[in-house]
Amino acid sequence: MKALIVIFALLLLQTGELFAQKQSIDTSSYSRFSCLANPVLSGNGEYLAYNIRTGSIHGTLIKRVIQSTLDNWKIEVPIGDGDIRFTSDSKFCLLKTLKDTLFIIDLKHKSIKYIHKISDFNIAENGKWLLYQLIGEKNRVFVVNLKTGKEQLFSDVLEYSLDSNGRTVSFVKKLKSGDNEYYSVDVINLASGNQLVTELGKNIQNLVVDFKHNQFAFGKDSAIWYYKLGMSKPICLVNHLKQNLHDSLVLSSITYFGGDGNRLFVNLKCPAGNETKTVNGSVEIWSYTDAQVESHFISNESNVLYRAVINLRDKKITQLQTYANESLMKPDGGSDRLYLSKRSTGGGSIPEAHWNSKSQMLYAVVDGRTGTRNELTWLSDQNKLNPILSPSGKYIIFYDRTLKDYCSYELQSGKFCNLTKDIHTSWNFEGQTEYPEMIRGLACWISNDKAFLVYDSNDIWKLDPSGKNSAINLTNGFGVRNHIVFTRVFNSDKQSTLKDDEKLFLSAFDTESKENGFFSIFLQNAKDPEKLVMGSYSFSVDHMNILKYYDFEPIKAGNAELYIVQRMKADDAPNFFCTSDFKTFKRLTNIQPQKAYNWLTAELHRWRSLDGKALQGILYKPEDFDIKKKYPVIFYYYERLSDGLNSYLTPQYSEGAIDIPSYVSNGYLVFCPDIYHKPGDLMQGTFDSVVSAANYLSKFSFVNSEKMGIQGHSFGGVQTNYLVTQTNLFAAACTSSGLSDWISGYGSLNKNDGTSLQYLYETGQLRTGNTLWGNLTGFLKASPILYADKITTPLLIKHGKNDGVCPFVNELEFFLALRRLGKKVWMLAYPKGGHVLEGDDAKDHTVRMQQFFDYYLKDKSAPLWMLDNDKAKNQSIKNGLSLDESGRRPGPGLLTLKEQPIVDSLIDRESILELK
Repeated sequence: MKALIVIFALLLLQTGELFAQKQSIDTSSYSRFSCLANPVLSGNGEYLAYNIRTGSIHGTLIKRVIQSTLDNWKIEVPIGDGDIRFTSDSKFCLLKTLKDTLFIIDLKHKSIKYIHKISDFNIAENGKWLLYQLIGEKNRVFVVNLKTGKEQLFSDVLEYSLDSNGRTVSFVKKLKSGDNEYYSVDVINLASGNQLVTELGKNIQNLVVDFKHNQFAFGKDSAIWYYKLGMSKPICLVNHLKQNLHDSLVLSSITYFGGDGNRLFVNLKCPAGNETKTVNGSVEIWSYTDAQVESHFISNESNVLYRAVINLRDKKITQLQTYANESLMKPDGGSDRLYLSKRSTGGGSIPEAHWNSKSQMLYAVVDGRTGTRNELTWLSDQNKLNPILSPSGKYIIFYDRTLKDYCSYELQSGKFCNLTKDIHTSWNFEGQTEYPEMIRGLACWISNDKAFLVYDSNDIWKLDPSGKNSAINLTNGFGVRNHIVFTRVFNSDKQSTLKDDEKLFLSAFDTESKENGFFSIFLQNAKDPEKLVMGSYSFSVDHMNILKYYDFEPIKAGNAELYIVQRMKADDAPNFFCTSDFKTFKRLTNIQPQKAYNWLTAELHRWRSLDGKALQGILYKPEDFDIKKKYPVIFYYYERLSDGLNSYLTPQYSEGAIDIPSYVSNGYLVFCPDIYHKPGDLMQGTFDSVVSAANYLSKFSFVNSEKMGIQGHSFGGVQTNYLVTQTNLFAAACTSSGLSDWISGYGSLNKNDGTSLQYLYETGQLRTGNTLWGNLTGFLKASPILYADKITTPLLIKHGKNDGVCPFVNELEFFLALRRLGKKVWMLAYPKGGHVLEGDDAKDHTVRMQQFFDYYLKDKSAPLWMLDNDKAKNQSIKNGLSLDESGRRPGPGLLTLKEQPIVDSLIDRESILELK
């Protein structure tokens, strides 16, 4: 027995030694964190191809993998720069490497062939034919029969195009005959070898081929030419576009043939020279009647495209898009017979639609064949949101914000119908009462416009647009009863329609436990959905609250009932699994880069806000957490993040926010509290949530309540600026890309596009719900610049000088105010940086922010840039990133002995809201 105890003790000791050897994450670790990206599934579901990248799905490519979903076969190939492609018969996989070699992998025989010096390749949809070009030989195309290996060469090619079924290819050729050059189109049947050559003459451009109807069109000499198999030669459809148009327009491009083959769609534009030019030094005239502010005026009308259609039977051209600010939207399902047109009344900016008479939305239904317009004047009511044209063009569906109901309008009869008047539910995202207009919206359509599915906050409803059949809660209220949010698995696919007897797979998210999984329903009637799987992990969470480091929608094999899903936890990296029923899952990958490091754990905590509201938040602890220690804690916030409990956070350079895994790995706790906001008094919710969270955590023995910090980016930066003026609970704060002066901010322009930022304050994220003068108290209360004299917390400000949404000058006000008041403040201003940082700027900010928090929260030495900035600016070693080991501390500000007590006395002044 004693021997067993000794052995057990030795094992514990060895385990502890191994555990202690795990290194902390630093910036040099980031490149060693790999992730899976760009998955492609073969048509039969038997093979999966994917990339492995560093850091994120947009990171540097490390390797490419093709593997079987049935057994253990796998192959890794050299990295490349193009897509991985499977043939439709799932017999071959093709990809190009960085060394310009095309890999042709025979999946049946597990063999590989190579073609070197490839510049471009394509494969036919039927999987039988490969087309490729070689480097330096852009006018030659090789066509290979993948089954037999037989190869053909076509020369003098300018461009080529494959039909959708892979049977026919067309080549546009440029040929010479003596001193003359001319163009031709060769249409070749790949199987039979039959070839049709049509001479087009000189100077052709913009060839568009319709293989289905054996026709093509091209531009030549400002005219549009057309050819159909059987004609003796091409004919001119439209000459110089002089017929039947509202304005003098010229051809911009030929786009595509209509689905019925009888129409050709083109884009028109104003001729070059129709430009608004500003002479250097001339005056800009800004008028109160301008639809948009001067800075946002379109300066070149020739950039505006107008869609038009040509009837191939009578050669008549009809302009469909008649306004410069008009957009034409196809119905779900992609039909080009009808379009829903949307434009503003006078060219005003859409975000100003709630007040600007020239920004009011006007809608019309435009016939894609005749151009006939049915103006929908009733839709100009700004309370009618998200109008959608049904796939068959029978109905307009919209949400009425006043009624809080979904309604339909039948185009033929002009009949309106309230489809949900007897339903008492919330159509908003769960818990998002602050955004009453943000409804969850449409899930999909049932074929032939028979019905459509919409989301309420939790469940899914089936609505009949004709109003004849009552609305059906397909999930039977199961979602709201069990605080589960249901979402269609393939929610991004709004183009396809479902059959009425289909089985529907649903993603399910429990907003209380944060579990995620899958259920299924049938579309005929209301019934509790069948639970397939639920657990403490994340597959796919289509929820607006979550901080989405990863968002993965399952992939379905084209010709088989097999799906690829991605699963992760906070301490389990995202990996691929396959399933045929969403009940049982087979693991396909197992990358776990975090296991080499002192990683994190994520805990869900609950407490009460200062106003009594129940709140949730995530506490991140280090893997080697010791309850006997006292840890510094940083609070990071952005709206509500607790739904991301099971999200895996990949370490990365800071674009603005702290990198949670890096801080936790280095001995910090990070807490992300949910914040609920009251429109019109936004910052009070921030104060109530974050301060209550700090009070709650301070009660834990392992929390060092004297070493708590706060950090926020963007809207979180706005909140950080406010918090440091209202409480001295925190030992340090870092604000990134925020705002401090809501009054001057309200009168600012977006540097990126020149639009007014007033909407951001009135109806946007800052949610004042009114103008500056209609809610003056709210603007004054939320503006930290007015309370700068109250700050005692050391503050680090980060801002990009090219930030369009949060102007740099707004935060510069804050810095200058704090400098004038003798407060401890540093500002990292990045001349090339925008709202988020990239590249070397992100690397620099990552280091300096951690040095700042390490000094104030972990008592580490201060860097030189915090102590001697004048010297640091001249230092050759990275502008003062070196630490000062002498123990010096940041000294007082610039205030004179006479001025200091004057400023100190301001701490006790009345709030500006209390001043008479």
